[in-house]
Parts: sequence; structure tokens; C-alpha cells
Amino acid sequence: MDSVPTNITHVLFPKQRTNTNIKWGAIPQLLHASIRLENSSQLIPPMITRNKEGSTVVLKISDITLAGIDFHCCNVLESILSDRIMFSNICEKVKKLEFNDDGMIHADETKLREYALKCLEKCMWRFSSSINNRRLIFAGTADDVVRGEALLYNLWEMVVPGINAYASRYLARRLVQ
Repeated sequence: MDSVPTNITHVLFPKQRTNTNIKWGAIPQLLHASIRLENSSQLIPPMITRNKEGSTVVLKISDITLAGIDFHCCNVLESILSDRIMFSNICEKVKKLEFNDDGMIHADETKLREYALKCLEKCMWRFSSSINNRRLIFAGTADDVVRGEALLYNLWEMVVPGINAYASRYLARRLVQ
């Protein structure tokens, strides 16, 4: 990998006058490191923000959407599947899904659990986490059609009260009271 020409390094890093050869691949890391150092004094704890006047404001549960608490950041779906009755009900619905290509009807509990988790992830993403009210940038862009969407929605309706309860508890434990 070639070194960055000195005239470019002087533009990118004006405070650092060095004759060290910098490789092109190191530029993103070096740029981000200097930005982090410059902004580190401005960092604030995640559940606290500042208003227009600069006063500190503590977020309340009502300020946060429950859709933001999903399988990407916590074990919400594993929690739902840990309830034996709910797991049994989920399995009954999962066995009926049309896009079940690998014979889940007769699968063992571990395989069924993995498949149920995959279906719940699809449900959560499709009917909660991916939904936003922003305007599309590109005309003609549409959501993907999910096979078996009606069956997925039925599954989602069954688990959403438990997911919302989990998300509320998750937030309550993390917010400063």
C-alpha cells in the first residue's frame, strides 16, 4: 500500500508536522481518532441530553420509543421464548408458516427454538423496528414483500404485549430515577 503524499498529510493533520510515512489505509482511523479526542470533552451519558438553552435534561421513559428496544441490543426475544407456554404457542404458529422450507413440523426442540427465534426476529423487524415516518429519498423504493406476512403478523400480535413489557422494564432499569 502506498504512502500518503506529505502535502496531503499536512492538510489532513495540520497540527502534526511529522515526516513519518502514513499509509492510505491508516487515514480513516487517524482522522476518527483526532475527532474523538477533540469531542471527548463534549460527551455526555447516554440517557441525558441538553436542551436549546444548554440545560441538562434527563430523558423519561415516554421520550423513548419501545421499538428501539429490539433483538439488536438486548435479549428480548430470548426472554419471550423462555416462557414455556408462550414458546409452545409460538411453535404452533411457526409450524404453519408457508416459508418453512426445512421440515420444522417434526424438528427437535432446539431446531424449533432456533427457527422460532428467526421468525420472531423477522416479525420484530417487519412490524416494529424497521418502521419509521421519514419520507423516502428515492421514488419507487418499496418494502420487500415477506412471504407468509399475514401469518407473521398473527405471530407478532401474539408476542407484542410481552415484548413491550420487556422493553418497558429494560428502559426503567437503565434510566436515572
